Amino acid sequence: SCLICGVNDARLVTDHSHKTGMIRGTLCDPCNGRLGTYEHRLIHRRRAKGRYKIWLEQYGSKIEEYLKRDTGIPYPVKWNIKEFIPYGNI
Repeated sequence: SCLICGVNDARLVTDHSHKTGMIRGTLCDPCNGRLGTYEHRLIHRRRAKGRYKIWLEQYGSKIEEYLKRDTGIPYPVKWNIKEFIPYGNI
């Protein structure tokens, strides 16, 4: 299930930190997209609005907790039969 909203019946994606390159966990597609918007807005200090603002109000504490996650597993950037090149080592 999604680690932010808890939905079970959605398509789940593997989320990773763009700072560390480490996998954080699985999210539903909508939460993954909104999380990217959240991080972008933090960088640019923009205020939330519309549906995005409602999502933040509903899941704010879970989002902050989720952003601290680090599984220690690198997010794969390139796979082939003979080698695995982890994030950031290209």
